[in-house]
Order: sequence, then C-alpha cells, then structure tokens
Amino acid sequence: MQPIIKAEIADLDDDAIQAIRSESIGSSDVASVMCGYGVDVLLRKQGLIDGGSFDNLDTRVGKACEQLVADECGRRIVEEYPGAEVNIEPTGVIVQHPEIDYRTSSPDFFITVNHKDWPYSQQLGLLETKTTGAHLKSKWEDGPC
Repeated sequence: MQPIIKAEIADLDDDAIQAIRSESIGSSDVASVMCGYGVDVLLRKQGLIDGGSFDNLDTRVGKACEQLVADECGRRIVEEYPGAEVNIEPTGVIVQHPEIDYRTSSPDFFITVNHKDWPYSQQLGLLETKTTGAHLKSKWEDGPC
C-alpha cells in the first residue's frame, strides 16, 4: 500500500499548508497529542485558536536540525547493522494515507536500508525527524533515537 502524494511542499505557501493541516491529522499533531497537548490540537483543527506560523524560531531550528537527525539515524543503523547501505533522501511532499484520507504527513525523508538482517531490507520507508525544546526533554529522553 503506497501513500498518495497530496502536494509538493515547494508549491505551497503557509495558508495552503494550514488548509491541508486543518483537515487532517499529521505526524506533528500526533507528537503534540502524545506530549499532552491534544486539546490544543483539537481547538486548532476547529479553528478556535490560531494554528501559528511555520516561520518561527522553533520551526526554523527544527528544520535546520532535520538533516543532522537523519544522518545520526543512518549512522546508528550502520552501527547496529555493520555493512548496511543506508539511503536517506528529502521527500519535499505531503502524503496522504491511501484509504484513510484524514491521515497525512509531510515526512522529512524517504529511507531505504539494504542489509541481510534488516527486517524491511530494500523497502521504501518514511523517516520523520523530531526535535524538542528543553521544556519537553523529560517526556522524550528515554524515547526513540
């Protein structure tokens, strides 16, 4: 089952991105819900509070860290699976679940790993990088890489 490419991010302005996000549940929404901000997500989806701009310090720092986090993920895979060939490429798209149209994501990278012991060897995967501020460190310090 392959995701549907809903839009090319380079073709969208802030308002168009907000319109797509207002009609769907994306990976950033899931992260917010998991950190205890589910009510805020609901209120933003209903237009009862401002969704904010994508041009702020947090999003700029997060965007600047994406490649660094992806490179570290690739390094850790090779460390755990010596000899693995890891290919990580930026996506530049918003994707939609093929059967559940309110599930969307703008995954940061496509990833493939070629190694005899890697469970999904040669399958295309999505890599979503996340960073967090110091105020949420305690919720993530024991989490995934």
